[in-house]
Amino acid sequence: MKWPTRNERVRAMRHRLETREWPRLQMSLLVALAGAAGFLGNWGLLRAGVGSMALRYPLAVLLAWGAFVALLWIWLKARDQDGGADAGDTGDALDLLPEGKGSHAASGGHGTPEAGAGDLLDGLAAADEFALPLLAIVFVVTLLLAALWIVTGAPTLFAELLVDSALSASLYHRMRHGDVQHWLETAWRSTRKPFIITAVMLAILGFAVQTLHPGAHTLGQALAAARVHGG
Repeated sequence: MKWPTRNERVRAMRHRLETREWPRLQMSLLVALAGAAGFLGNWGLLRAGVGSMALRYPLAVLLAWGAFVALLWIWLKARDQDGGADAGDTGDALDLLPEGKGSHAASGGHGTPEAGAGDLLDGLAAADEFALPLLAIVFVVTLLLAALWIVTGAPTLFAELLVDSALSASLYHRMRHGDVQHWLETAWRSTRKPFIITAVMLAILGFAVQTLHPGAHTLGQALAAARVHGG
Protein backbone atom coordinates (compact mmCIF):
# COMPACT_ATOMS: atom_id res chain seq x y z
CA MET A 1 0.00 0.00 0.00
CA LYS A 2 1.32 3.44 -0.96
CA TRP A 3 0.91 5.89 1.91
CA PRO A 4 0.23 9.56 1.09
CA THR A 5 3.25 11.85 1.20
CA ARG A 6 3.55 14.67 3.73
CA ASN A 7 2.63 17.27 1.12
CA GLU A 8 -0.51 15.34 0.21
CA ARG A 9 -1.52 15.12 3.85
CA VAL A 10 -0.83 18.83 4.38
CA ARG A 11 -2.95 19.74 1.37
CA ALA A 12 -5.77 17.53 2.58
CA MET A 13 -5.65 18.89 6.12
CA ARG A 14 -5.57 22.47 4.85
CA HIS A 15 -8.66 21.79 2.75
CA ARG A 16 -10.36 20.27 5.78
CA LEU A 17 -9.52 23.27 7.99
CA GLU A 18 -10.73 25.76 5.40
CA THR A 19 -14.02 23.99 4.84
CA ARG A 20 -14.87 23.00 8.42
CA GLU A 21 -13.20 25.56 10.70
CA TRP A 22 -12.05 29.17 10.91
CA PRO A 23 -8.21 28.93 10.81
CA ARG A 24 -7.60 32.60 10.04
CA LEU A 25 -9.83 33.73 12.88
CA GLN A 26 -8.03 31.39 15.28
CA MET A 27 -4.67 32.63 14.03
CA SER A 28 -5.79 36.26 14.46
CA LEU A 29 -6.38 35.54 18.15
CA LEU A 30 -2.98 33.90 18.55
CA VAL A 31 -1.24 36.79 16.76
CA ALA A 32 -3.09 39.33 18.94
CA LEU A 33 -2.01 37.51 22.11
CA ALA A 34 1.59 37.25 20.87
CA GLY A 35 1.52 40.96 20.03
CA ALA A 36 0.27 41.74 23.54
CA ALA A 37 3.15 39.68 24.93
CA GLY A 38 5.56 41.69 22.77
CA PHE A 39 4.19 45.02 24.02
CA LEU A 40 4.34 43.78 27.60
CA GLY A 41 7.91 42.62 27.03
CA ASN A 42 8.80 46.02 25.59
CA TRP A 43 7.38 47.70 28.69
CA GLY A 44 9.28 45.33 30.96
CA LEU A 45 12.55 45.93 29.13
CA LEU A 46 12.02 49.69 29.40
CA ARG A 47 11.39 49.38 33.13
CA ALA A 48 14.55 47.26 33.39
CA GLY A 49 16.60 50.12 31.95
CA VAL A 50 16.86 49.21 28.27
CA GLY A 51 16.43 52.73 26.89
CA SER A 52 17.63 52.07 23.34
CA MET A 53 14.65 51.58 21.04
CA ALA A 54 16.93 50.11 18.38
CA LEU A 55 17.72 47.29 20.82
CA ARG A 56 14.49 47.06 22.81
CA TYR A 57 12.10 46.75 19.89
CA PRO A 58 13.83 43.73 18.29
CA LEU A 59 14.04 42.06 21.71
CA ALA A 60 10.31 42.64 22.14
CA VAL A 61 9.70 41.01 18.74
CA LEU A 62 11.79 38.02 19.88
CA LEU A 63 9.65 37.74 23.01
CA ALA A 64 6.52 37.96 20.88
CA TRP A 65 7.78 35.12 18.70
CA GLY A 66 8.49 33.00 21.76
CA ALA A 67 4.96 33.65 23.01
CA PHE A 68 3.60 32.81 19.56
CA VAL A 69 5.36 29.44 19.49
CA ALA A 70 4.08 28.69 23.00
CA LEU A 71 0.55 29.53 21.84
CA LEU A 72 0.94 27.21 18.85
CA TRP A 73 1.98 24.43 21.24
CA ILE A 74 -1.09 25.11 23.40
CA TRP A 75 -3.25 25.05 20.27
CA LEU A 76 -1.84 21.68 19.26
CA LYS A 77 -2.36 20.26 22.75
CA ALA A 78 -5.95 21.52 22.76
CA ARG A 79 -6.53 19.78 19.43
CA ASP A 80 -5.12 16.55 20.83
CA GLN A 81 -7.50 16.69 23.78
CA ASP A 82 -10.59 17.80 21.88
CA GLY A 83 -10.14 15.85 18.69
CA GLY A 84 -8.06 12.90 19.76
CA ALA A 85 -6.32 11.72 16.59
CA ASP A 86 -7.70 14.61 14.54
CA ALA A 87 -4.24 15.44 13.26
CA GLY A 88 -3.89 11.88 12.11
CA ASP A 89 -7.16 11.81 10.18
CA THR A 90 -5.56 13.17 7.05
CA GLY A 91 -6.48 9.97 5.31
CA ASP A 92 -10.14 10.92 5.63
CA ALA A 93 -9.28 14.52 4.81
CA LEU A 94 -7.82 13.35 1.51
CA ASP A 95 -11.31 12.26 0.51
CA LEU A 96 -12.54 15.84 0.93
CA LEU A 97 -10.23 17.17 -1.76
CA PRO A 98 -11.65 17.95 -5.20
CA GLU A 99 -11.04 15.18 -7.72
CA GLY A 100 -7.47 15.03 -8.99
CA LYS A 101 -5.95 17.38 -6.41
CA GLY A 102 -4.88 14.95 -3.72
CA SER A 103 -1.42 14.39 -5.15
CA HIS A 104 -0.31 18.02 -5.56
CA ALA A 105 2.44 19.41 -3.31
CA ALA A 106 1.62 22.08 -0.70
CA SER A 107 2.44 24.93 -1.64
CA GLY A 108 29.66 62.21 -4.55
CA GLY A 109 29.62 65.44 -3.03
CA HIS A 110 32.25 67.89 -1.82
CA GLY A 111 33.16 68.47 1.82
CA THR A 112 34.12 66.20 4.66
CA PRO A 113 32.03 63.13 5.69
CA GLU A 114 31.45 64.74 9.08
CA ALA A 115 29.99 67.83 7.44
CA GLY A 116 27.75 65.72 5.24
CA ALA A 117 26.46 63.73 8.22
CA GLY A 118 25.86 66.95 10.15
CA ASP A 119 23.87 68.39 7.25
CA LEU A 120 21.80 65.21 7.10
CA LEU A 121 21.00 65.34 10.81
CA ASP A 122 20.17 69.04 10.53
CA GLY A 123 17.83 68.23 7.68
CA LEU A 124 16.14 65.51 9.72
CA ALA A 125 15.74 67.83 12.65
CA ALA A 126 14.23 70.52 10.40
CA ALA A 127 11.72 67.98 9.11
CA ASP A 128 10.95 66.72 12.61
CA GLU A 129 7.33 67.81 12.38
CA PHE A 130 6.72 65.45 9.48
CA ALA A 131 9.35 62.77 10.06
CA LEU A 132 8.10 61.48 13.40
CA PRO A 133 4.45 61.04 12.36
CA LEU A 134 5.69 59.28 9.24
CA LEU A 135 7.88 56.98 11.33
CA ALA A 136 4.93 56.27 13.61
CA ILE A 137 2.81 55.33 10.59
CA VAL A 138 5.56 53.06 9.26
CA PHE A 139 5.79 51.49 12.73
CA VAL A 140 2.09 50.63 12.77
CA VAL A 141 2.02 49.48 9.15
CA THR A 142 5.00 47.18 9.75
CA LEU A 143 3.21 45.48 12.64
CA LEU A 144 -0.04 45.17 10.69
CA LEU A 145 1.67 43.71 7.61
CA ALA A 146 3.54 41.16 9.71
CA ALA A 147 0.30 40.11 11.38
CA LEU A 148 -1.50 39.93 8.02
CA TRP A 149 1.32 37.80 6.59
CA ILE A 150 0.89 35.20 9.32
CA VAL A 151 -2.91 35.28 9.39
CA THR A 152 -3.17 34.88 5.62
CA GLY A 153 -1.06 31.75 5.70
CA ALA A 154 -2.86 30.30 8.73
CA PRO A 155 -4.55 27.35 6.97
CA THR A 156 -1.26 26.05 5.59
CA LEU A 157 0.66 26.63 8.83
CA PHE A 158 -1.99 24.93 10.96
CA ALA A 159 -2.21 22.03 8.51
CA GLU A 160 1.57 21.53 8.54
CA LEU A 161 1.68 21.69 12.34
CA LEU A 162 -1.11 19.13 12.69
CA VAL A 163 0.45 16.76 10.20
CA ASP A 164 3.99 17.11 11.59
CA SER A 165 2.87 16.67 15.19
CA ALA A 166 1.12 13.48 14.13
CA LEU A 167 4.07 12.28 12.08
CA SER A 168 6.33 12.60 15.10
CA ALA A 169 4.09 10.05 16.83
CA SER A 170 1.53 7.64 15.40
CA LEU A 171 2.05 8.29 11.68
CA TYR A 172 5.85 8.11 11.68
CA HIS A 173 5.93 4.55 10.37
CA ARG A 174 3.59 5.40 7.49
CA MET A 175 5.84 8.00 5.92
CA ARG A 176 9.21 8.13 4.26
CA HIS A 177 11.82 9.37 6.73
CA GLY A 178 12.57 12.41 4.56
CA ASP A 179 8.97 13.59 4.93
CA VAL A 180 9.11 13.75 8.72
CA GLN A 181 10.01 16.97 10.53
CA HIS A 182 9.33 18.35 13.99
CA TRP A 183 6.51 20.86 14.36
CA LEU A 184 8.94 23.40 15.88
CA GLU A 185 10.97 23.30 12.68
CA THR A 186 7.77 23.90 10.75
CA ALA A 187 6.81 26.84 12.98
CA TRP A 188 10.26 28.41 12.59
CA ARG A 189 10.37 27.93 8.82
CA SER A 190 6.89 29.36 8.32
CA THR A 191 7.11 32.38 10.63
CA ARG A 192 10.76 33.44 10.64
CA LYS A 193 10.48 35.87 7.71
CA PRO A 194 7.72 38.13 9.08
CA PHE A 195 9.26 38.17 12.56
CA ILE A 196 12.82 38.83 11.31
CA ILE A 197 11.68 41.55 8.91
CA THR A 198 9.61 43.14 11.69
CA ALA A 199 12.55 43.06 14.11
CA VAL A 200 14.89 44.67 11.56
CA MET A 201 12.36 47.33 10.57
CA LEU A 202 11.62 48.25 14.19
CA ALA A 203 15.35 48.44 14.97
CA ILE A 204 15.81 50.90 12.10
CA LEU A 205 12.76 52.90 13.17
CA GLY A 206 13.94 52.98 16.78
CA PHE A 207 17.36 54.24 15.70
CA ALA A 208 15.78 56.93 13.48
CA VAL A 209 13.48 58.14 16.27
CA GLN A 210 16.29 58.41 18.79
CA THR A 211 18.45 60.17 16.21
CA LEU A 212 15.76 62.85 16.00
CA HIS A 213 15.16 62.91 19.77
CA PRO A 214 18.13 61.42 21.66
CA GLY A 215 16.42 61.95 25.01
CA ALA A 216 13.33 59.95 24.11
CA HIS A 217 13.08 56.31 25.10
CA THR A 218 9.70 55.60 23.49
CA LEU A 219 7.95 56.64 20.32
CA GLY A 220 5.30 58.37 22.42
CA GLN A 221 7.91 60.50 24.21
CA ALA A 222 9.43 61.49 20.87
CA LEU A 223 6.03 62.50 19.46
CA ALA A 224 5.26 64.51 22.61
CA ALA A 225 8.62 66.28 22.38
CA ALA A 226 8.02 67.07 18.70
CA ARG A 227 4.64 68.63 19.53
CA VAL A 228 6.22 70.78 22.25
CA HIS A 229 8.97 72.00 19.92
CA GLY A 230 6.48 72.55 17.12
CA GLY A 231 4.28 74.64 19.41
